[in-house]
Amino acid sequence: MRGANGARVYFKNVESGIEVVGKSNKVNQADVIKVLRDLYGK
Repeated sequence: MRGANGARVYFKNVESGIEVVGKSNKVNQADVIKVLRDLYGK
C-alpha cells in the first residue's frame, strides 16, 4: 500500500485481518523489502 506522499506500508494477511509488518519511504524501501524477504520469504 502506498500513501500520497510516497510512504509504503507492508502487511500480511492473518486470521483476524491484516498485520502491518513494515513501513518505508522511497529512500529506505529496498532495505525494508530485503529485511521482509529475509523474514517472510518471497
